[in-house]
Amino acid sequence: MAMLGPDAVRLGVHPALSDYAYALAMRRRGAVAQGLVVVMSQFDAVTDGYAGGDRLCTDGTKYAFERRRGSLTTSGTSVSRCDSTYERAASILIEFARRFSPLPKLLR
Repeated sequence: MAMLGPDAVRLGVHPALSDYAYALAMRRRGAVAQGLVVVMSQFDAVTDGYAGGDRLCTDGTKYAFERRRGSLTTSGTSVSRCDSTYERAASILIEFARRFSPLPKLLR
């Protein structure tokens, strides 16, 4: 995570019943990253202070993230059908990434 820099996020997504898992990493580099700054702020608003969802649920799309802001690193993992908060956080990043890369439709 340190190699991504002081303002970054990583997301891992593993859809249920899929042979594939997906990884996404974003980082802020310089003042030209205005769209990413807005996305990171939206992501932070959803995840800050949230302790996570039901750890026993296994049906759905699994999400795992790490977020670095300066010296602070936060992380979380959950499954979409059991945790709408992390599903919303993941969708913020995925929808932003769709502007730059054709991601599979099963990633929501």
